Amino acid sequence: MEVQCCQVVPTEDGLDMYPASQWIDLVQLAAAEALAIPTQTINVKVRRLGGGFGGKVSRPAMLSTAAALAAYKLRRPVKIWLPFITNMNVMGKRYPLLCKYEVAVNAQGVIQYLKADLYSDFGVGGNDTIDNILVDSFQNTYVTDTWSFSTYQVTTDTHANTWTRSPGTLEGMGAIESIFEQISYEMNLDPIQVRLANTDKIKHAKIMDYWKDIQTWADIPARQQAINNFNKQNRWKKRGMSLVPMAWIFGFLGNFSVLVSIVHGDGGIMVSHGGIEMGQGINTKVAQVTAFKFGVSLDKVQVKPSSNLVAVNSSTTGGSLTSEAVVYSVITACDTLIGRMKPVREKMNNPTWEQLVAKCFSQNIQLTASGFFQTNSPSAQTYPIYGICATEVEVDILTGQKIIHRVDIIEDVGDSMSPLVDIGQTEGAFVMGIGYYTLEQCIFDSEGRLTSNRTWNYKVPGMMDIPVNYRIKFPHKNPNPVGILKSKATGEPPTCLSISVPLAIRRAMASAREEADPNQPKWVPFDETTSTDFTFRHSLNHYNDYVI
Repeated sequence: MEVQCCQVVPTEDGLDMYPASQWIDLVQLAAAEALAIPTQTINVKVRRLGGGFGGKVSRPAMLSTAAALAAYKLRRPVKIWLPFITNMNVMGKRYPLLCKYEVAVNAQGVIQYLKADLYSDFGVGGNDTIDNILVDSFQNTYVTDTWSFSTYQVTTDTHANTWTRSPGTLEGMGAIESIFEQISYEMNLDPIQVRLANTDKIKHAKIMDYWKDIQTWADIPARQQAINNFNKQNRWKKRGMSLVPMAWIFGFLGNFSVLVSIVHGDGGIMVSHGGIEMGQGINTKVAQVTAFKFGVSLDKVQVKPSSNLVAVNSSTTGGSLTSEAVVYSVITACDTLIGRMKPVREKMNNPTWEQLVAKCFSQNIQLTASGFFQTNSPSAQTYPIYGICATEVEVDILTGQKIIHRVDIIEDVGDSMSPLVDIGQTEGAFVMGIGYYTLEQCIFDSEGRLTSNRTWNYKVPGMMDIPVNYRIKFPHKNPNPVGILKSKATGEPPTCLSISVPLAIRRAMASAREEADPNQPKWVPFDETTSTDFTFRHSLNHYNDYVI
């Protein structure tokens, strides 16, 4: 992925800044304050990022301000980029989570009381809070009347950690799902039935439909029986399956501006907005919605780079909210233009788009309009995003290596604005979670320095880590009554469903552990990445068992 970088060019009216940032407003304000110059002398422009995932929200301001200072003092263009190892060392990662809990259940696995303390490791930092979103995700789809839990921010001697895709929500959901998994092991109960017994069927009624759907669509009973038969017949290769539900609470934050301009020459449409394109498809959705509103072909629309001139004071791109917010702004701008053009259209006989634009221009109709989204906008309402995932893995007990045979995801996207974009987001988010849970292990020395800071010892998902059979389903006729164009956000929620992967691995390990030593517990707690090495070490291998 693109590392932190920024180019700054001195101009006659100040500085032109080109940062790799998800938040152009922060870049502008930070440079102006550090250099003690007026904010209007700083021009910030971003065409796209080579990936962001939260690490380019607050962190780029440090680098871009340094580049601005050098360019301002030297009066010459300056470009700064961090080598990969330096980037890894100083920019921070996800917040590690420690969950201490005590839970009591009845014979059916229904929680009678749960007391939990959740500690988030902020390193030496602490400016990117996650406690509020951690709370929602920890409750997930369950009845929480008998639960009590608290969240804490912990300072350690490691680098300052930061927001990363699904910050807090991934950790919170991972924590509660591991608790339910342990309950099923300790009580010798079906993990699906334990989850269903604790589900809030009134507040989260939709998730019950998904539970029912995935049983038939993903053929769960037959596959589970096949897994049981496979494990009985094989000692050194084991399979496991895990199903987890999700209720991801979506909310809007901040504001975003949009400018839509129509060119009279041939009716071309230009759009610039306050969001940042970083691979999530925001520009695609903006172009599609613009073309839809005006009734023109997609090739008539071009999305221009984001800038602080067009979209001044816009919030950061993140939290899966920006595509929805920017599209809302686009709709309001398009509606303004359609309203201006309506009297002209009504006097014409079924004009083409080009004829209508030319006529409006000749009658001095303003063909530029802005749109604005803010948290008090009518469509800025909180809503839940539901999902459910079944993951099946095969583990080589002799090496710890895994194959993810199959993943089935039902993802609640409402009426998708752009199904191909949303499928890509769902696939990518889940695979990113696979990396977090099974590959990307942070190792620190005794003084808090990161030692796994290069591709030699910090591994990200590759082609062999992608599920062999990867199936994603968006429920049909599923409009979101409070969503933009009846849709729902997709960028982050599927990441949380990836907890099913290490849980499935533990199911395979449990079969091996039971055969190796029935007196040992089958459940293996989460105390590090579920890596190949971890899986091998916790499968109770012993050389005396290696008999041909």
